[in-house]
Amino acid sequence: MSTELLIQWTGLPDPADAQRTKALLIYRKGLEHIAQKHITNLGEPWREWLGEEACKKLVALAQEPGRALEAPCVQALNRLFDEAQAAMGAPLLLTFLLKIELGDGSRGWVDRRLLVLPGGARMILTLQDQGFRLVTCYFTRGVAERKPASRWRTAAHQVVERYVKYDPGVGLVAPDPEKTIEFRGGRREKKITFVSPENWGFRSVSGRSIWWRLSPEWPGGATAGAMPPRRRRRKLQSRLKF
Repeated sequence: MSTELLIQWTGLPDPADAQRTKALLIYRKGLEHIAQKHITNLGEPWREWLGEEACKKLVALAQEPGRALEAPCVQALNRLFDEAQAAMGAPLLLTFLLKIELGDGSRGWVDRRLLVLPGGARMILTLQDQGFRLVTCYFTRGVAERKPASRWRTAAHQVVERYVKYDPGVGLVAPDPEKTIEFRGGRREKKITFVSPENWGFRSVSGRSIWWRLSPEWPGGATAGAMPPRRRRRKLQSRLKF
């Protein structure tokens, strides 16, 4: 798999670091993963989201090193950036540290962002020196069955369900960012934080974030399908009640 940089945008806000915007970078390696595991998965509504032609072109782009970016690919990737901007701007964002195997064989923590996009997909980014690197983007099971305008709510509920804990007498509470959570398969995460927890349906009760209800409207009252102006680009089922 290639580490060739396919496209880079500037101007992506980061609510976890409000001092400056950052770049978003897509490498061929990341696109290969998205294309082979997700875009080609007919259970995920990529063709409905980005269009049949764009999906075919993205798969071809991922599979053919050196292939030039064609107009349908640029339009589709711009759509991903626009939705990332909307999710960061809302924000509908989860931050966490993930323990992974590093290039030298050791294990260390990497800074990750999980975004729920207006279209209902989850986007995972890794923070690095140059900005954010796109790791993956996908639709989870159960999201595709929803109407497009409500997919983001299903996706957000699923994220909340993954991380909340039940505290008797209190209810569903947000995770303690000071604790490390180990998931199946040995995956370990820590410093898990729902940025702007009210956008995820949490309320502050006695100093604790208690899950209450997710708003039917995209955070801020904007329509989920409404995208912000495009920034400068450079080429190079759930137990929660709805």
